[in-house]
Amino acid sequence: MQQFSARAPDDLITLGMDMAELVPDGATLTGCAVSASVWAPSREPDPEPSAILQGVAGVADGTFIRQQVQGGVVGCVYVLSFTAQFSDGTSVTEDALQRVAAFVPEA
Repeated sequence: MQQFSARAPDDLITLGMDMAELVPDGATLTGCAVSASVWAPSREPDPEPSAILQGVAGVADGTFIRQQVQGGVVGCVYVLSFTAQFSDGTSVTEDALQRVAAFVPEA
């Protein structure tokens, strides 16, 4: 499972997942969705994990799903599930982890 860098709750960032290798032969990416849940081993709960999702997911460059996130509970690790729908009627979901931290040093 992919792991995104930690972020502070106030940070508004765009996360993305490249689905290029998952597109079936002869198909195109026709739709997408992103959902958020709390990773089971997370130390901190969040009763409303989907609140970190800002706006709706979108597709860039034909195969890259993007979603803005902000907020969340410090210490909580979220599972972001990126779902791609294809023109042949199939879909696939890839998950990634993202932690919210009180302080994230500048890179």
